[in-house]
Amino acid sequence: MKTDLRPVLELVNKLRAAFGHPELDALPRGIRGKIADCPLARSIAGLVPGHQTTVGDKHFFIKGGTAADRRLLAERISEIIGVNFTVDPDMVCLVLPTIWEEFVPRFDRGGYPELVEDEEDPGE
Repeated sequence: MKTDLRPVLELVNKLRAAFGHPELDALPRGIRGKIADCPLARSIAGLVPGHQTTVGDKHFFIKGGTAADRRLLAERISEIIGVNFTVDPDMVCLVLPTIWEEFVPRFDRGGYPELVEDEEDPGE
């Protein structure tokens, strides 16, 4: 039985649209356990030029730009998707929305095989 990922994708697209990016028809494939290469990180990468986004189990992180830029960016994202954030000297840390927090560990455990991109064998 295929899992309904529409709620995850809807929130991705809400954030993408707010930053002027086209909506996605589906989540991209990603690499399990890689914070910069999971489907969520790939979906929201490049929201704002000059900033890097990574996704962990409970938070997502934005680096780049000035501290003031990062704070404004975090405030805007917080308003759009309704999450809390903290500002550190070199990044902002935003709490994952519940639907994303449920998605990440399940993806990392192989719960969405249709979204897993095979890593190239380093021995090849």
